[in-house]
Amino acid sequence: MHDYDVFELYPDHSLRLRLSVHGTQVALATLEALASRTINECFATDISTQEIIGRVNEGRAVARILYEDGFCTN
Repeated sequence: MHDYDVFELYPDHSLRLRLSVHGTQVALATLEALASRTINECFATDISTQEIIGRVNEGRAVARILYEDGFCTN
């Protein structure tokens, strides 16, 4: 059994560690649960190897660039 970190990637490219879990199936289930609560990309990595074992919501969150007047460029 491996240990995994679950991260959320925000549109401004900041990364937040959401939690750490033990076990591959727990990590994948955690990703699925997180995907239902956010549009941001999330992924799980093996703590010892840094290998990404799962990714959800890939490419769904789009960074918004605001001009000074408050309008978006996209």
